[in-house]
Amino acid sequence: MLATGDAAGAAHWSGGPLLVPSLALALGVLSRGHRPFQALYPLLWYLLVNHVAAVDFMGATRTAGRPDGPHPLLVAALSAALLGAALLTAEARRGRRS
Repeated sequence: MLATGDAAGAAHWSGGPLLVPSLALALGVLSRGHRPFQALYPLLWYLLVNHVAAVDFMGATRTAGRPDGPHPLLVAALSAALLGAALLTAEARRGRRS
């Protein structure tokens, strides 16, 4: 993407993949199970495949050659917030046991 001058696409492809594992970790830690992620991710994937720009964290939906989805920094910030929530929840649960 960078070789073809698509910096916006490259930014989406560098920030977008962080969202899925951080979402999985956060939902798993917060719910203490895997079912919420298993229920949410197919819906998210369905919306992505059907070009719903509001949830297109990978920048696949384009208008005039530019990605339509949320800004890559917003996606990266959401990923960091999800990771932070997972870490804080896990630490709080460990602190209660001690």
